Amino acid sequence: MEYTLERLVKTGDHALTKAALVCSNFEQAAEKQKRENMSKLFGLLAQSFRIQTMAREKARGKAPSDEKLLSRMQEALEQDLKQSYTVGERVVKEQGHRGALRALTWGGKVSAIQKSVLKRYLKLGDELLKEGQAVHVCQACGFVGIGDAPPGTCPVCKAPSSRFVTVTRRRK
Repeated sequence: MEYTLERLVKTGDHALTKAALVCSNFEQAAEKQKRENMSKLFGLLAQSFRIQTMAREKARGKAPSDEKLLSRMQEALEQDLKQSYTVGERVVKEQGHRGALRALTWGGKVSAIQKSVLKRYLKLGDELLKEGQAVHVCQACGFVGIGDAPPGTCPVCKAPSSRFVTVTRRRK
């Protein structure tokens, strides 16, 4: 079965959300490759899919709660780890794409870390972050770390600490 963006948008649960995530990833990849026009186009596509998602949710009566969104994210991560990465790895091994296999390996590691952080957040809430700690996200691979400062190098892709973005808690 061939996986295309068009097929992703037309099928499955939360198809528009998945398409927005895929386009967002392509936007970042094109930006890193210094392809500004392509990056902007993928950014516009991602934004369009997000707007369509919000419009559908609004038409259904109300937008989902934060808890519902986190639950959906947890389900998507579990499905990716159980099915998507397995299928992807099998396909790229058959085709001999070492670079794609490396990217899938990184993606699987990062998804497992994200699943763990999300599980801990659902259990502990805002108590997950101790005083002075923040969430640090690697822009290269998506690794999520919690601590006072980002790691010196990313444990997944070996990017330097300058490639980390710090996410702070929202004030209520």
